[in-house]
Amino acid sequence: MRTDIDNRILQCIEHLINIDKAYRSERAFLQDMGFISTKITEARKGKSNFRAIDISNFLAKFPQYNGHWILTGQGEMFISEPAPKDSELSEFLKKQNTEMMETIQELRYELGDKDRQLIELKKDRAQHLMAAENADAVPYGLVK
Repeated sequence: MRTDIDNRILQCIEHLINIDKAYRSERAFLQDMGFISTKITEARKGKSNFRAIDISNFLAKFPQYNGHWILTGQGEMFISEPAPKDSELSEFLKKQNTEMMETIQELRYELGDKDRQLIELKKDRAQHLMAAENADAVPYGLVK
C-alpha cells in the first residue's frame, strides 16, 4: 500500500528529474542512489515502500529537501534558509582570507628553513666526500 510518505518522496524524485534536471532519467537516479531498478515503479504501485534508510540516504544526498515535510506533510518541500547578508559574508570571507594568508606565510618560512638545511647538508656531504677521497688516496701515496 502506497503511503503519504511514499507519495512525497516520489514528488521529490520527480522534481529532481523533471524540474531540476539533476538526472536524465529515473534509472540514473536509482543507480546513483543504489536502489533496485524497480524501486520507483513498485513504490508507485504500492508494492514497495521507501524505508527509513532510503529516506535517510535521500536526505543526506539532497539536504535541500525538508525531511519534516517528507515524514509529516507539514511545511514546505524545500528547506528555506535565510541568505547571509552581504556584510556577514564579506566579513567571513575576509577572516578566512587572513587566516589562509597567515598559513601561507608560515609555510614560506618553513620552506626557507628547509632550503637552508638542505644547503648545509649538501656542503657537509661535499666535505665528507673530499675527506673520503683524500683518505683513500693517502695509503697509496697519492696526493690530490
